[in-house]
Amino acid sequence: MSDVESAEAAPDLLGRRPPLPGRPGRPRSARAERAILDATSDLLIERGFQGLIVEEVAERAGVGKATIYRRWSSKDELVRTAVCVHDDFVPPDTGSVRGDFLAILGARRTSAEPRLWPMMARIVGEAIGNPAFLGAYWDAVVRPRRAIGTAIIRRGKARGEVRPDVDEELVLDALVGFVIYRLLVSPEHTLPATSVVEEFVDTLCRGIAAP
Repeated sequence: MSDVESAEAAPDLLGRRPPLPGRPGRPRSARAERAILDATSDLLIERGFQGLIVEEVAERAGVGKATIYRRWSSKDELVRTAVCVHDDFVPPDTGSVRGDFLAILGARRTSAEPRLWPMMARIVGEAIGNPAFLGAYWDAVVRPRRAIGTAIIRRGKARGEVRPDVDEELVLDALVGFVIYRLLVSPEHTLPATSVVEEFVDTLCRGIAAP
């Protein structure tokens, strides 16, 4: 048993072990789970999805491989969880389409989660060659965020900011396309400076603005 597992499962003075929190199959503590997800994220950045090995995740996290498989049935599921945990996205409602788009693109983000953007670049690039994982990634990550984007544009239409005839899907494709290009094609593999993000959003908003 690893150091993380043994520390969390130590018996009391009467020899009783504490019950496992949460539903059956969860790691024995939030500490162990966070260590697993951090290790997964780091290895994704270093080696990509295809190069990620569960045994190495376990070794880096300081847990047994069985601990991971009690909580996640496959590598795909483990990676999806890691992405969602590190992407602490909060749906914006700033009162304007411009403000909401800036919030989505992270123009006001902090450096609290440096793993997210490099990890996303790796995942998006490799998911194209893995149809099963791409479908799961779409359902777990992309589809909910597109629903948020659709709601933002519709609010803009209701406020009179956005032309009624604007195609919501095309606007979202432009927004996401900017992100994907910066993550996969640009040398930095990350979002640009805030000023560039703002310039892009202003250009997009002018194109969809109501007369």
